[in-house]
Amino acid sequence: MRQDELDTAIARVPARSHHQRWLRHLRAATDAIIYGDLRRAELEWRLFLEATPRLVPRRLRTMIESVESVLGGIRSATTAGPDASGHAPALLYVATLHGSSRLPEEILDLPVDAPPVLRLAARRRRATRDRNPAELLRVAEGLRRYRMLVPSVHAVREARSIYLGRRASGKVRECDEILAELARQIEDDAPWYRGPALTAELPTPLTERELEVARLAAEGLRNREIAERLECSVRTVESHLAQARAKLGAKDRRALARLLTSERAG
Repeated sequence: MRQDELDTAIARVPARSHHQRWLRHLRAATDAIIYGDLRRAELEWRLFLEATPRLVPRRLRTMIESVESVLGGIRSATTAGPDASGHAPALLYVATLHGSSRLPEEILDLPVDAPPVLRLAARRRRATRDRNPAELLRVAEGLRRYRMLVPSVHAVREARSIYLGRRASGKVRECDEILAELARQIEDDAPWYRGPALTAELPTPLTERELEVARLAAEGLRNREIAERLECSVRTVESHLAQARAKLGAKDRRALARLLTSERAG
């Protein structure tokens, strides 16, 4: 049942203020899991359990209590990295989505009927292992459709890092645009969120030498002229320029010059 359907159903039952209380905790726990705050998720789920009606069927209450136990186990596993056997599917879901690299490879053997978001988590882990940035971006888009915005950010940042290492400046710029849009969505969806996905600085700063070479290129100097002025090889100049373009997402020297000019003006 979707959230709007729950709202409609609760509005029709007696003592709806009580039901709205447990629903608020349920939503808060869901948001906390989505945004990777497992401590808050565990707390909100406990409050949800306390607020649920006393006449809830025993089987349902047992299931709710087991979720609290799983959340505690996941939080311990993602911080201490113990054996994941007890909570393998849930641990994969949370830890892989939120950037944990401690999970064993065996945990990726999911059944074909595994939930879609869980399959996305496994795909992300494989793409990270295989250094496949295109697949990471596809996973990020899939996560975004499920409102898993912070896990989507993690996937895009991984893709960006790989593209940056390959000096694929156009793809780096594409990742920056996706990250900016995700940051806007997160701000609208969860203004309280202040996690690392938003505080990390973008774009990656240039080194002193990369900036020096880039500025000389922006002034119109050729690679050989830059090499003579800096007393280095032309190949070194080409390497610094390629790295600067990749970091700033500039497709050519003209775009690099425009970015440096706007940076100075700012």
